[in-house]
Amino acid sequence: MENLFWGRILILKILIFCMFTLVTVYLNPIRAEARSLEEILASGYIISSLRDRDTVWHSSGPKQLQEEILELFVLYLTDKYQKTIKLEKDIVPDFSDFWKDKSGKVRQGDTYTPAYMDKVDLYADILTINEWREKLVTMISFIPIREVIFCKGAAARNIQDLIDQNLYVYTVKNSSYHTLLETADFPEDKMIFISKTGNILQALYSGKRIACSILDSDGGLYQTKRLSGLKMTGMANKQFSQIGWAASRSSEKLAGEIKDFFKTFMKTEKFHALFEKQYGLSYNSYLRILATF
Repeated sequence: MENLFWGRILILKILIFCMFTLVTVYLNPIRAEARSLEEILASGYIISSLRDRDTVWHSSGPKQLQEEILELFVLYLTDKYQKTIKLEKDIVPDFSDFWKDKSGKVRQGDTYTPAYMDKVDLYADILTINEWREKLVTMISFIPIREVIFCKGAAARNIQDLIDQNLYVYTVKNSSYHTLLETADFPEDKMIFISKTGNILQALYSGKRIACSILDSDGGLYQTKRLSGLKMTGMANKQFSQIGWAASRSSEKLAGEIKDFFKTFMKTEKFHALFEKQYGLSYNSYLRILATF
């Protein structure tokens, strides 16, 4: 009788757990995968990530370039499909959240769908396009960049020069800059890790050490105009890269719409005016700096 009693208790516990799970899923549905363009249009809204950093999004103050472009992209969809599409913004807590798997790990070199991509329809950001990220999402290029070395109280021409001079370097874990340093066997104990990419140069500027950092040319140029004493001194690598947005690898049509939008929009006076307002120099001047630096 005692075994029968405890057996019934166990069955009751399992039933309660199953009911709780069903209610939780019903009240808080989890998307199994990113929505298709057709599903986005049918719903009447699109969800995009935004990150709290210069040139992307800030909770107060002047509207940043990427947020403005994102709003124009939503208007582009509205006009093209003659259907009102509302924009929902999801502020990503940390840069690494873009790339974490469902267990919370970033697995460079593996192929999987980042857990955060199940929550939003696209990443509207300035994300460096590289091979390991393209295994996770569809990257859509926006503007060219070079990964540049910025220094305070020193001058390093390349990563080997950083090593030879025994300099500290400010960087962010799992960023393209961190990858460059690791590939070049830069000493881990000389890396000063910052939580947010947008704070790298500010940390270098405020720090007491003679040190350097690596940052994309667009963000670096933007910040060095506001932080005296920091200078571009060299290149972290010789290649040109691209920064851009990202969509799920299962949302080919949405990625195609973003590509078509960028292709047209970047030829307009509106784009050039927004770029100059954000960076304090024209887009053509920016391209010339990349070619001559």
